Amino acid sequence: MELQRRERECCIDERPELRNDGRMAPVSTLQNSRVWRTPGGTFELRQPSESLALTKVAGHIDEELGRIIAEAHFAMLTKTAGVHTFHDWFEASGYDSGARKTLTNMVLQLRPKLGSVHILVSSRILSMGISVANVVLGGFIRSYSERQKFEAAYEQQRTKAA
Repeated sequence: MELQRRERECCIDERPELRNDGRMAPVSTLQNSRVWRTPGGTFELRQPSESLALTKVAGHIDEELGRIIAEAHFAMLTKTAGVHTFHDWFEASGYDSGARKTLTNMVLQLRPKLGSVHILVSSRILSMGISVANVVLGGFIRSYSERQKFEAAYEQQRTKAA
């Protein structure tokens, strides 16, 4: 499927870059793709069209990576609205409570600009956290534990965006 092909095409530069303020900058900038790495995890953001975004997280989401994810979404959504986001976080092992709060607040603040939020997870901790956040968000997040269903939803939205 398209998602798996994109994952294979991505290469991550091993040398993290620091911005002037000491925070992490993208370690790789591919066409319509940016990748950040912290000691515990990696975050990739791709925007194949103005109305579609795909993220991938691997490893642990600590507070720093949670802030990076939020900042990247705020930056993306200052330019456009109605974006349908698909989050392949199947390789994410879990997250800190500070990251959970940051990410929930991000969705609360950006909800008017989001078309939909879809997330694929394998971690029970993440799945439980998403369920709790979804109560606060009124069921706005669509969570998946099966890649095939997640990819089918992505393909359906990608076809609409084309």
